[in-house]
Amino acid sequence: MRLEEAVAAYRAALEERSRERVPLDWAYTQFNMGLALTALGKRTSSRQQLQQALACFQQARSVFQPAGIKRLSDSADAMIARMQEALATGQRRRPVKPSE
Repeated sequence: MRLEEAVAAYRAALEERSRERVPLDWAYTQFNMGLALTALGKRTSSRQQLQQALACFQQARSVFQPAGIKRLSDSADAMIARMQEALATGQRRRPVKPSE
């Protein structure tokens, strides 16, 4: 599955998995969408996608942390730090062409 399709699928899943109804499922979906956006943002050098990934990880952490799910909260914290670093350094990696 292409990353763009994965992000679209996660967005569609979030339509069904609301934070109010199923907070842990919603947080898992946010986290996974953040991973897909991270990969996509790095592949295309898209600052906007990295910012969206950062927001996803922050949203996921906002559920994992109060729920006491330390491993996932720590993973979200680590991804937040990576996204902040990537955004601060300007994501210097060149875009990867689809044929590579």
